[in-house]
Amino acid sequence: MAASFFVLMVTFGQAELNILGSWEDSSGHTWSGLAAAGDFAYVASQSGLFKVVNIADPSSPTIAGSVHEPYHLSVATDIKIAGKYAYVAAFRMAVVDITNASNPTRVDATVNGTMPPSDALAVVGNLAYVASGGTFSTPGTMAVVDITTPSNFVVLGSIQDEQLDESLNIEVVGNFAFLCTYRARFVSVDITDPSNITIAYSFVDFAMFGAKYMAIAGQQAFVLSELMNGLFVVDISNPLSTSVLGNLQVANRPTGIAIDGNYAYVGVSGGGIIAVQVINISDPSNLSAVDDLSLGTVVDDINGIAFVGEHLCVTSREQVGAVQTLESGDEQTLTAAPPYPEGGLARLVPRTALSMSAWDNSEELQRPVPDEIGFSLQGDHDEADTAEDMQAQAAHVAEFVAQMELASPEILRVTPAFRAFQHGFQALRGAKGIDLYSKSRRSHKIAAFWSHSWHGACWKKILTLVTIYNGQAAITLGMFVAVVMMVLFCFLDLPGFDRHDGHYRKEHWSVWSTWSGFLATSLVAIFWRPQTHVFLDRICISQSNAELKLKGIVSLAGLLRRSESMLVLWDPTWTTRLWCLFELAAFLKSSEHEGEKRKLIIAPTLLGPVRSGIFLTATAGVLAFIMSPAVRASPSTPQYYFLNTTFVTLVVLLVVDYALVSTLRSYFRDLDTMRRQLLSVSFDTALCACCTHNHVTPSGAPSMCDRKILKDCLGIWFGSSESFERTLRSEVLEILEQDLEQVLTTRSTIAIFAPMMWGFMDYSATFSRVEGPFWSHSSPAVFAAGLVVWLVGMPTLKDWVLLVCKLARARPSNRWLEGMKNTLIVCMSLIPLISIGLIFLFAYGLPLLPPGHSGVAMAGTLIHAVLFQRLGVVLRSLLGAKP
Repeated sequence: MAASFFVLMVTFGQAELNILGSWEDSSGHTWSGLAAAGDFAYVASQSGLFKVVNIADPSSPTIAGSVHEPYHLSVATDIKIAGKYAYVAAFRMAVVDITNASNPTRVDATVNGTMPPSDALAVVGNLAYVASGGTFSTPGTMAVVDITTPSNFVVLGSIQDEQLDESLNIEVVGNFAFLCTYRARFVSVDITDPSNITIAYSFVDFAMFGAKYMAIAGQQAFVLSELMNGLFVVDISNPLSTSVLGNLQVANRPTGIAIDGNYAYVGVSGGGIIAVQVINISDPSNLSAVDDLSLGTVVDDINGIAFVGEHLCVTSREQVGAVQTLESGDEQTLTAAPPYPEGGLARLVPRTALSMSAWDNSEELQRPVPDEIGFSLQGDHDEADTAEDMQAQAAHVAEFVAQMELASPEILRVTPAFRAFQHGFQALRGAKGIDLYSKSRRSHKIAAFWSHSWHGACWKKILTLVTIYNGQAAITLGMFVAVVMMVLFCFLDLPGFDRHDGHYRKEHWSVWSTWSGFLATSLVAIFWRPQTHVFLDRICISQSNAELKLKGIVSLAGLLRRSESMLVLWDPTWTTRLWCLFELAAFLKSSEHEGEKRKLIIAPTLLGPVRSGIFLTATAGVLAFIMSPAVRASPSTPQYYFLNTTFVTLVVLLVVDYALVSTLRSYFRDLDTMRRQLLSVSFDTALCACCTHNHVTPSGAPSMCDRKILKDCLGIWFGSSESFERTLRSEVLEILEQDLEQVLTTRSTIAIFAPMMWGFMDYSATFSRVEGPFWSHSSPAVFAAGLVVWLVGMPTLKDWVLLVCKLARARPSNRWLEGMKNTLIVCMSLIPLISIGLIFLFAYGLPLLPPGHSGVAMAGTLIHAVLFQRLGVVLRSLLGAKP
């Protein structure tokens, strides 16, 4: 991995550029802050490494010294130089003594007052101005800090206001600080009295949505939007009434800006365009691009651009390093910036994604996952904003979202599926106080996009995901362990279980296969680590960094376009959520856009409980059958009328099957709910946070409507929201009819009924110890009979149980009738199992050798399967299985 640093020769006041020299770093760190003074440049990484680079000879930069502080300097985003100190914006502002370039050292500073997290900072004289973009639950903050003594920060004053949310840059001119926010707001802050700073004026122009970079020259601020690909000139001659003077669409995604005289130098990357674009800014109302320097043959992607002395520095990932970065998910970037001269040229320091955990004291870490990630799309508006203005601004956002592009390459992130299962499934539970963004990494595609509603039952989602991703491995390893234990019991004389009373059978019975198979399956289901690269919002969208969160939200369509499949964890609340419907719309449209049919998987969240319930029911029944007393009742031992194998097994099955039947009936009622919701689905009535709050922020300011933005996207994609609704019905109803009604495929049925085979394996192992000639040995015959029951009888049982539960899914008017109905259905569902038991009882009562008994039992099981399959067809035709 390598980060490149290019020095361009600039003729001041003119649009002439040429490459002077470069420096490449391969230390494996993600550089995210740079400043320069004199003959040295100072860089900081997200992992806490601070380096001093000698640039006395711009054509051959060298490392002079470094210091590594993984805690205090981590997640660096900005650097300012003041005298012999470098001030670093990390999760808290930190100080590095750079007096000795070969041995920089961090100054251990104390703080008097409350210091906010530092997303950006400016230094003027003995004062530092710190800006924090805030969190989901905390408004943005700006503070003025006295740094006269670098080892003792004194917070003179601060202001916390929603208008400062997602502030990414701060520059100071005279008695005012100017901030631009990612939500398209430009803010003027009066800093005349550092102890009483106030917002003097602010305005929102959603054409600037995604504003990230800013530079100030004279009485104008130059703002770049990385989402709208635009350069905007803001008049700051009167800080009490700032306004946009003009704008220009740049060649592609802007990545930084530096200004000299009548020219702005803008780095642009993406879409095959990698260049420094030169823009004439002599007339702010009529900007024009005059030249560019292509770097396409040298670099892969520009990450920053700024002046250092009389040179323009451009930073980029080196081409080969960029390819490796894409595979490893470990970005290598170095951002350049000039020194900060008082009263002189202000500038910009681009930032990369904050992949470390956020600040320790963030209130966001005390808040669970937001109910709707779309809530962060709101931008606050002044009361003076007209409805027409807000509509126009929403149209700008909708246009970007509809393009299905990414706001930034680092937004495309994935995580191995097992990360969602770690630490008690904390990512799916929305656990408080945990930032999981660091568990994701960059990628170029998503194997499975998980779409779900935070309003549904968490435990159902967890069980469903575990069965989908861990089920196959769990059953496979469970079966392997069961076979191994059967062999060991047969040949190594493992101890058996005594289940007779001294009057019936004398064998010690094997229970090893069933117990070991069950325990192995359960442990693997919990601890297996599936490696499928998935997108889960709780992990792959930052919950603590406002900029990254907003980028992730507006890039959802782009993420879905790059997803190979979409897994919808459906529950009755999913269809009612606006953003869930939008995710499905984006996936359907992107599949059409890419010219291929990608896989849409809809898994009701009751699917996990159903599969788990069947597995546990089968296990309980088998354990009761192989461990209950193998005795015969008689007048002298009446207790064995109730303590024999048949009675105990039947009681256990009745109890456990009751819960299973109740769950299955709920599953089919949920499918009815899904069908009704699909037939009446409406984008206009779906719920979203902005409408729930009446489009008003907690401070009382109006906010933009997500519904308007997303509906405009549907209009671009499908022609109208009604057309999308028709597409939704046709696509999803087909899946519902073909897949969801069946609940279980034959393959999954065989898997979850594996305990039935484990029971026969224990019986076979037990009879292997009975002495006698081979032709009279029942062990192989019992094993073969078990295979037939498992592979033929259990799918028949499954079909019958599902049919009965589906036909009787309606819920009675009170719980007593519901209990009686469940009990009746349990009895009906056990008819195939009881009939198979009677077949075996009849077969083993015939005067035949043991292999003959098993042969008759197998033939009877096959005939039984055919008869019950035809009976199911008759019931469907007479009673009607469909609503």
